[in-house]
Amino acid sequence: MCWAEKCCFCVKINIGTTIIGIGSFIIFSIFAVTSAVLLVLEDKEKKVLRMSTNSTNPVQHIFGTDLKIISINVILVTVLILSVLAIFFSVLLLIGIIKNRPGLVLSYFSFGIMTTILMQLGCLLLLISNYWYISLIWFIVSLFYIHYLVVVHTVYELMQRGKLFGVTATEGLEEELLN
Repeated sequence: MCWAEKCCFCVKINIGTTIIGIGSFIIFSIFAVTSAVLLVLEDKEKKVLRMSTNSTNPVQHIFGTDLKIISINVILVTVLILSVLAIFFSVLLLIGIIKNRPGLVLSYFSFGIMTTILMQLGCLLLLISNYWYISLIWFIVSLFYIHYLVVVHTVYELMQRGKLFGVTATEGLEEELLN
């Protein structure tokens, strides 16, 4: 079977996977902090809005808030939960690469597959809602993410074959990959 020796055709695969882990940690940390800040700001605004208006809308009267605010909260909480999970699995990927533990690398790969499926479902929902341009952007993002998952899976397979990465890596890795 043919194994890729470089990530994105320019960086060694173990360094590329480490960059993928650090990059996903940073990106999902930004998502988590942003969604948490938006939740807090929206909650404060909702309290001020509730105190200042006497609405006759039955939905606002029953639930104490507007239906659009609830849908925004659901989206923000979902993004927050997925971002925290992605941060956790990014840390597992980094530990797996550094300590040469293929099971931790596989856990990131499995989470990535689940995330990709959710991204594709989100693309379909956006396409159904006539937001084709946002759907196209998410589809392109998911294609790049699939490539990164292929790189992570390649590292996992190389670890299973006995190749060493991380702290215990040998200098002859490039020669072994070419054989």
